[in-house]
Amino acid sequence: MKKIFYVFTVVVAVILSSTSCVNSLQTQPTGSNVSIEQINSNIDGMNALLSGLYGGLSYDSDIRYTVDEKPMIEGQKYIDVRSDMLVSDAAADKIGYGWVAGMSYMQEYRNNDTYNSWLWRYSYRNISNANRIIRGCKQMLANPNTPEKQKANLNLILGQAYVLRAHYYSNLLNFYVKASEVGTDTGAIPYYNEDNMDEVQGLSSYRTVVAHLIEDMNTGLGLISTLESQNKITLDANIAKIILAYIQLNRGLYFDLSAKQEAAQAALTLAEEVINSNKYQILPYDQVLTQGFNTISSCQNWMWGVDITTETTISFYTFWSFVDIYTMGYASVGTYICLDKGIYDNMDNMLSATDVRKKWWNNVSFTPGGTVFGLVANNKFFDSRRTFQGDEQHVNDYVLMRIEEAYLIAAEAAYALGDETKAKLYLKTLIAQRDPSYNVDALTGDALKNYIANNWRIEMWLEGKTFMAFKRFGWKHTRGSNHYHLSGEELNASDERFTFQIPLGETNYNPNI
Repeated sequence: MKKIFYVFTVVVAVILSSTSCVNSLQTQPTGSNVSIEQINSNIDGMNALLSGLYGGLSYDSDIRYTVDEKPMIEGQKYIDVRSDMLVSDAAADKIGYGWVAGMSYMQEYRNNDTYNSWLWRYSYRNISNANRIIRGCKQMLANPNTPEKQKANLNLILGQAYVLRAHYYSNLLNFYVKASEVGTDTGAIPYYNEDNMDEVQGLSSYRTVVAHLIEDMNTGLGLISTLESQNKITLDANIAKIILAYIQLNRGLYFDLSAKQEAAQAALTLAEEVINSNKYQILPYDQVLTQGFNTISSCQNWMWGVDITTETTISFYTFWSFVDIYTMGYASVGTYICLDKGIYDNMDNMLSATDVRKKWWNNVSFTPGGTVFGLVANNKFFDSRRTFQGDEQHVNDYVLMRIEEAYLIAAEAAYALGDETKAKLYLKTLIAQRDPSYNVDALTGDALKNYIANNWRIEMWLEGKTFMAFKRFGWKHTRGSNHYHLSGEELNASDERFTFQIPLGETNYNPNI
């Protein structure tokens, strides 16, 4: 049954995808036995569309973008990995198969770059699907013939669609908005919702879009307050609160500094509510090197994730194929992602000499199979059997959010508000499970701020959270010697390479840009 449902979800997603941002928001399917009107007119259709929207977190229905002439169909994890590699805390130290080595050129920002185009199209396809769900649910809720017993379920579907639409929009804001233009009337990205989705839109300002997202999130939170996450892939209120906390944190500490106090307080409140729910446990010290971030069912610190099975895996094109030498894939044959060597060499100063997280990465003498794997994260991301190239089924799970993020958000937001005592309180709770002997209370001022930033970089390495932390904190970074391209390159958050240009596919075909 799971397999049948998964296939139907993919079919629905393919039906709703198309060839450009503009078309993906307007085109109706042709030659299909099931019309959009039929899908939109019943609750089963809404559930199917919602499943497709969740599916977008782990795969992309547009198979025209390829790796090695084969489909690259990952979703959010693809964004997570590539964004952290762009910041350069993660490195590719050799030329090999796949897209990993090409990341070293840092060309994603260009309007003709393949990844740039994919990110734009992927985000707007999912936004389009969310818009269809929202409009369909609203129409059925307004229909006097809709049975009352269905309305509660429709509201749950509607709430999830609001939150997921905001999530997909937040990716676009993080990559395509130039902070220096936020205070002007300069347009940032097109904004489509359920009311304007049938008309081609021009560019809306960051402040306009983010105001819509915050409103969507608050509406969605109200509708899913009683929803319990199923297998940690579907949303619940805590997951939604962290999504909103990130939107607020990025808004107030990077994009729009005039909103700093309000946004930081909102982020802090949301993170505290999640922490105080007591539903999740920080990964304990004795599991930091043994958990492997690989199984959703046994990870008490995971809030949001994807349970990968033999029916849903995309085999060699998974996150694990590129990061885990114990998985049969790109990493194990030598095209792997590793920690920037400059960070590893400086980690004792960034954290401390006794922090257990340094052991997430091996030293350069690690040579299973006769290949040298320098600073690969073989003690952070690994198949549980720990056999070189041992996992041939590619069924390890994806983590999208974990409770440690709530503590980092709370610490950063409290620091931004000038409350160092509270910032240290949340840091101490986390660090007690990473470096029990470390004295967080001794930190103050810039030393505390830098320690918070360093914990984002190390704790969340290759989980997609470093890109915006880099922008919020504005640290300087010199690419280490193990980057195949551009080693020694000095980077800062104002570099044009960290704000993407709108893809040519949009500017060429959208008459309003």
